[in-house]
Amino acid sequence: MRHLYILILFISISIPSLAQKEQSSKAKIYIAVDEMPEFPGGVDSLFHYIKENFGPPRYQYTEDSLATLYLTFTVDYFGFVQDVELLSRVHPLVDENAVNLIKGMPQWKPGRHDGKTVNVKYTLPIRVPAPRSVPSFLLGKLAFSNFTYDEKAYETGVFLNIETAPKFLSGEKAFKSYIKKNYQVPEQALNQRINGTAKLSFIVSPDGQVTKIKALSDLGHGIEENLMEAIGKMPKWQPGMYKGQPQKVKRTVEFLVVKGKATFKEFTPSEYDNKNL
Repeated sequence: MRHLYILILFISISIPSLAQKEQSSKAKIYIAVDEMPEFPGGVDSLFHYIKENFGPPRYQYTEDSLATLYLTFTVDYFGFVQDVELLSRVHPLVDENAVNLIKGMPQWKPGRHDGKTVNVKYTLPIRVPAPRSVPSFLLGKLAFSNFTYDEKAYETGVFLNIETAPKFLSGEKAFKSYIKKNYQVPEQALNQRINGTAKLSFIVSPDGQVTKIKALSDLGHGIEENLMEAIGKMPKWQPGMYKGQPQKVKRTVEFLVVKGKATFKEFTPSEYDNKNL
C-alpha cells in the first residue's frame, strides 16, 4: 500500500456547531470572507506540505483501507495558525502527528473582509491508512505494540461536534419526557434524599443506535445505573450528519437530581476518552 496521505481542503466551509463561537478573545472569527487565507504557494503547496511532512504510518494498518481524520483551525489576521482541534480521531500517533503538523505550518497570507485582514476558520480532512485494531489483552505483547490500539478503548471515528447533531425523536422535549417516564428512582437514593448532578455520555451510531453509555459522575445509590438503563432502552435517534453522510457522534448529558429523582438538565460539550493509550 502506498503510504500517501490524501488531503481534502474545504475552502470557506466550516462546521456550524463549532463556528458559533463568533468572538475570540481578540477578534471575530469568520467562516467565509471576501478573500480567503492562502497557504504559501496555494492549495497545491499545502498538499505537498502535508504529504512531505506527515511521513509513513508508524502503526499496523489495514491494506487498501483508508480512514479520515478531521481537524479544524483558525488562520488569524496575521496569517498564523491558531486553535488547532481534532473533530474526529483515527489513531493516537496519527492524531498527535496531524495536530503538530498543522501547528507547525508556515505563516499564511491572511484572509481579508471589507478591506481588513481577519480571522478565518477552516476544516481540514486528511485520509490516512486505516489502523488495525488490537484487542486489549494483546496490547503490549505484539511486535510494534506501541503503534497499535484498542478500538473499543480509543474512540476512533467519533465526532464531538458535527454539521447536524443527532436528534432524539422530536428533540430535547421528547428526550426529557422519555427520561421522566423511563427512569426509575432508586429506593436508596429516595430514602437518603440524594441531590446533585448526574452526568453520562453515549455515542449515537450511524444507524441511530445508542452505544457505549458511560457514567461520568458518581452520585451512587443506583442513580447513574438507572439512568444508563433508561438510555440503553431508547429508540433509535436520527444520526448526526457530515457532508450528507451519517456518522458516529458522542453526546454528553447532565441530569438534575433532587431527592433521587433525575430530570434532564442539558446536553454539554463532549470530550474524548483515553487520549493516550
